[in-house]
Amino acid sequence: MPFVIIPPRTAAVLLLLAVALTACATPSPGLGESTPALAPVVPTVEPLPASAPTLEPSPTPAPTLIGFVGHIASAPAGSIAALSLEGAHIAAAAHLAQLDVVDIDALDSADPAAAIGMTAERGAIIIIVAGSELADAARAAAQNYPAIKFVGVDQPADDSLANYFTLGEPGDRLDEEAFLAGALAGLVTTEREVGIAVVGGERESKLYENGFRHGVRYTCGDCELWVVTLTDPNDTVAGTESAARLQRARVDVMFAASGPAGDSGLEAAAALGMWVIWSGRDLTAATDRALGSILRRPDLSLPGLIGLILNGESPPHAAFALANGNLSLAENFGPDVSPAVIQLMSDVVAQLSSGALDTGVDLAAGEEK
Repeated sequence: MPFVIIPPRTAAVLLLLAVALTACATPSPGLGESTPALAPVVPTVEPLPASAPTLEPSPTPAPTLIGFVGHIASAPAGSIAALSLEGAHIAAAAHLAQLDVVDIDALDSADPAAAIGMTAERGAIIIIVAGSELADAARAAAQNYPAIKFVGVDQPADDSLANYFTLGEPGDRLDEEAFLAGALAGLVTTEREVGIAVVGGERESKLYENGFRHGVRYTCGDCELWVVTLTDPNDTVAGTESAARLQRARVDVMFAASGPAGDSGLEAAAALGMWVIWSGRDLTAATDRALGSILRRPDLSLPGLIGLILNGESPPHAAFALANGNLSLAENFGPDVSPAVIQLMSDVVAQLSSGALDTGVDLAAGEEK
């Protein structure tokens, strides 16, 4: 092959071209290796927590309904109706019950049967009927509504009705009521002359008269007792006249059996300036001539009685008596009763309650022993 002489300039160009081609042929670091394929990115979705099942709220049970029926608007402080209502409120609160009060005085008809029917139809499971004058209506309602329990306050027991329970006769200690009044009269009198108005011819009147007599003797052995006998417990005119008759005998303390005639007599006596002792109402705040009051206390008995009924039990009959804790002197005394007399009366109550002191009256006949 003939030797070709390349000019120097051409040789230099060819050398530079060779170097450039060699550089292009050398692989760049890392590019000669295969690049691994990228894995597709799948977004991670966090699972939602399982939703709790929706619970429907349990229906709220209807509250127990206790009915109360009585002459409320006309009830004085310390009366059976007023204290029964107080006891009903205590019972309802203790057992988380609702109290449905029907005031007979507020009804156009003033019909006890209609009043009882109103609370019965509203769903009362227990109905309290307060007052001796409502006994017939309470018993009739117990017969008409055998599924409802009835509580008669100051009403006689009736064993023929399984759903009728009572606070009252038989067994009310009228002799104890009168004994307390007599003891208080004997401690306060200055004339040593005391009086009582009773309705004659009945065992109850004898219990009042002889209980009062023995109470006076217990605290004032030389006091003289004057008795006015009334023929009609509702004769307010005769009751008023009894106060004047006792005043003429120089009596300065008077007591009377509870009722329209007796109450009118005590009101007249207070107006005449005599001291009076109330029974079945607390009017010590109404007149400064009141010494005190003897009260039957259904407010102390009803809560326990209602509790037994709600527990499915049949409560025993309970009379108003010191031993049963539902007979007492009112807490309020008149301004003329000294602290010493109040303490002495507290002692008398305790002794009668425990049986250490006896009234001296035969309970069956009302006569003195």
